[in-house]
Amino acid sequence: MAEEAAKERKFEVLTGSRFQEASQARNAWFITVASKTNPDDLLVPAYWAHVGTRLRVRDRIEVWAEDGSWFCELVVVDCARTWAKAKFIIDPVRLDKGVTADQAGAGAAIALYDIRHRGPKGWSVVRKSDKAVLHEDEMTRDGAEKWLAENIAALKVAA
Repeated sequence: MAEEAAKERKFEVLTGSRFQEASQARNAWFITVASKTNPDDLLVPAYWAHVGTRLRVRDRIEVWAEDGSWFCELVVVDCARTWAKAKFIIDPVRLDKGVTADQAGAGAAIALYDIRHRGPKGWSVVRKSDKAVLHEDEMTRDGAEKWLAENIAALKVAA
């Protein structure tokens, strides 16, 4: 059926000059943005002011929030030395889920600790009373929460 439709309308056969590796036509970038960055900030041309010279139309940019709470993917649709216009090709996806039922049920024990994102140290478990870091270097909030849940009995004895 597709061949019949193609015969009815004229089209230009794909030639080698129009067929190339994607890396020759565009760049693929990976960026980590500050946790307080809103995904819509990425659509403001001035956001890209300091990297505009490195961007080209058609470049793809994979974006992750520093705390791992969301990600998205953009394509550059226009750019110059001090700005770039980008559009979402993968809309922002929220990965943080807030307080879980298990955490809420754990009550007073978990309330003694904070799960915090500490930049390069990743997600950490911090005792509220003295701000002592009990565990760090987790890639995700879920990982830190799991560590706390698995170790809560030992932490209560040590506290």
